[in-house]
Amino acid sequence: MALTPVTAHPPDYRELYFILLESKSDESSDEFSDGLHTKRFLSDDCRAEVLRAISFAAFKMVERCAPNVLVINTLQTYLPDKALTKYDVICEAICCAGYSCGKVDSYHGSEQWQLVKN
Repeated sequence: MALTPVTAHPPDYRELYFILLESKSDESSDEFSDGLHTKRFLSDDCRAEVLRAISFAAFKMVERCAPNVLVINTLQTYLPDKALTKYDVICEAICCAGYSCGKVDSYHGSEQWQLVKN
């Protein structure tokens, strides 16, 4: 998970993104930005636990860094509603850190949420 500056925006404007890593016994890892690909190694119970962990980590990171504006973009395009609701869960957690948020844009199947510090 990272908060990165957004080109051509003020310094307190950040983008939040996250990926999942699968660690392997040979000390290598695979990166996943699409939940469909994690189904082979994460059960439904584990997936719910991972979403809670991502939401909490996002809350703590934003609470600590406190950017004035934060955006979250889907890394995959044309996600089904079930996947998009997971982004809503993450945004709700960040709202608990004092942000107002909403889905603001859709461009060629990529969705965006903007969160503004209250």
